[in-house]
Amino acid sequence: MATAMVLPKLYSNSNNLTVLTTSVILKKSQHLIEWKDKPSILEFGFADGTNSQKSLHPLLPADYNEFIGVDISKPMVEYAKKHVVMSRSEFVQLDIATKNLPKQFQNRFDHVFSFYTLKMNVARQAFKNVYTMLKPQGETFQVFFKVLPVEDAFDALAKHPKWGKYGHEMMVTTVPNSNPSEVFEDAVKEAGFKNISFKEEDITYKFANEQAWKDLYYSVNPVVANIPPNEIEEYKVDYFSQIRKHTLKQTEDCKDQEAKVEFTLCVVSAKKHS
Repeated sequence: MATAMVLPKLYSNSNNLTVLTTSVILKKSQHLIEWKDKPSILEFGFADGTNSQKSLHPLLPADYNEFIGVDISKPMVEYAKKHVVMSRSEFVQLDIATKNLPKQFQNRFDHVFSFYTLKMNVARQAFKNVYTMLKPQGETFQVFFKVLPVEDAFDALAKHPKWGKYGHEMMVTTVPNSNPSEVFEDAVKEAGFKNISFKEEDITYKFANEQAWKDLYYSVNPVVANIPPNEIEEYKVDYFSQIRKHTLKQTEDCKDQEAKVEFTLCVVSAKKHS
């Protein structure tokens, strides 16, 4: 079953939420990024590249040596190869939580970035891999959900009599009986990082209209690849119903009853000393 996003064009056209919030956080936190000379840079969870191009790329030093964008999703990587124009860059399929990190990614990078990618259930392996990717004195800067806003919706669909068999449980990533912040902080420390900065940012994002949130949440749903084509419209009705119930809030200050989403982001920067 598919376990990664498979709709790069739709995501590219609907991910204003990630672009706007990433840009704001980078502006507030760029003092935490100490650029190396002629740095080698990797971003995991690169997706289609839109967010990176609009938020991170304007901050890159002009003399960077290389920029490698990786993503677990093959459709996303192929889309990036066709649509992202960037010098000294390469886009590769890679699962950041793999237990067999390819040697060509080890001890190679001065900076590793990620936005809206890391999930709690793979945090330990992911931070371990990032540590291995970095050169001595290398740094990582990451922004990720404390808890996925869609988690309750996917949990409900995982128990649905018709849709439960299609893999929704893979988006239920919270470690049972845990404090999310502690899980993430412990993962950073256990990987060996020093000079750790860990903070939380509460975000409220208002969607322009109903179609805007439907496009975004459909584009990030990896399960759609598993649904039979003749049942996809029926599935959409149930999926959007669960998103509306568990993920969205209706604004009270808008006559059109626009929807908004509220969530907490974790912002982490850390250094590899040896």
